[in-house]
Amino acid sequence: MLYHNNTSIKTPNFPTEPNLGPEPICTGTNVEALKDKAGLYRYSLVWMFFDTAYTRETLTSEVGGQSARSEMIARAVAALNRFVDIYRVVTDSAHIQRLSGVHVRDMFFQEHNIGFHGAAFGHGIGTAIMNRSGAELNEIASKAATGEEIPPWDLLFLDAEASLESNAFTLAVVNVFQALELRLEDFLEKKMTAQGFAVADIEERLGRTWRTKERLKDLVPSLSGRRVIDDDPKLWDRFCWPTTISATSSFTPPVIWTTTRPNVL
Repeated sequence: MLYHNNTSIKTPNFPTEPNLGPEPICTGTNVEALKDKAGLYRYSLVWMFFDTAYTRETLTSEVGGQSARSEMIARAVAALNRFVDIYRVVTDSAHIQRLSGVHVRDMFFQEHNIGFHGAAFGHGIGTAIMNRSGAELNEIASKAATGEEIPPWDLLFLDAEASLESNAFTLAVVNVFQALELRLEDFLEKKMTAQGFAVADIEERLGRTWRTKERLKDLVPSLSGRRVIDDDPKLWDRFCWPTTISATSSFTPPVIWTTTRPNVL
């Protein structure tokens, strides 16, 4: 348990005992607080046990061993995020977020006495790197100096990508679909303005055809004179397909959300 009081650290003795692993272990009071400057305490060390069915031949081969490690990491992340979700709901703690990855120190398959030691499988550190290219630095300076507005759909697409990386799949779909709606409305407004539509006419037409599906199906072809199904049938077939349900079925088909960037229209 951690308390908000003074922190004291007792450094490890060297050489450390083999059973403590490759990283020196510091003990004391509130040691973990030093590792979490934002005040959101996370896991320090978690031991997990899984039932597996890998053969020795699979684990000793390069491809099979890599596949087994990846699958175990995915199971570990899913199990931890399941616990995080339960904790968030029960305690009503909005600031706790799901884990995007875990730092795996050791992986041991007991049945075959095969282990992988001392490597951070699937773990990486990402940050905002300052030494970017000259073109990127010039664009950053230009946008900052001119106060150029950032399209909200670009930010939503980045939010969706970040949600995918943190395994928040529902939020990723919501973000990307909202980005599509905003980008599509901006596209339609500019097209109608360029064709001489009055502001009142634009608002009336968009208000009358407000569903994204209808805008894609009716408004876009009428304003641009082109259709994806004609320009790129393979793209259309990939993302848009008919759903047939038996007449005796009580199943309600889901709404199919097209989440590709609208510039393919």
